[in-house]
Parts: sequence; structure tokens; C-alpha cells
Amino acid sequence: MPKIFIREPLANEKIRFQVIEIGTIKIFYSSRLTIKDGHPGIKIKLKKLLFYKWLELEGQTE
Repeated sequence: MPKIFIREPLANEKIRFQVIEIGTIKIFYSSRLTIKDGHPGIKIKLKKLLFYKWLELEGQTE
């Protein structure tokens, strides 16, 4: 399972990630992350419960 974060990776971790910027949002991802067969793309969902927030991916392989 790939690592996904709500925050920007630490400076020493950034070299392991590719980055794409969409407007004011930066998405850091592993170069090994690929789209699963039969899926049009990778969906990133922000989930929240009380004070906790996390990201979930759909349609990816790694």
C-alpha cells in the first residue's frame, strides 16, 4: 500500500516522490504508483471522523 499524506513530505523524503501541482494543491506520489486495469484513473478521497483526517486511494496498484 502506498504512503499518502495530507501534509507535504519531510525534506529528506521528498526525493522519493514525484510531484504534480493542480492550482494551489500539490500531490506527491511514488513513481511506482500506477492505474489498475479497468479503472479510468486514481481517485484520492479525504476522509474525516471527529478530529482525524486521512486519505484513501482507489484504482491504484504499486
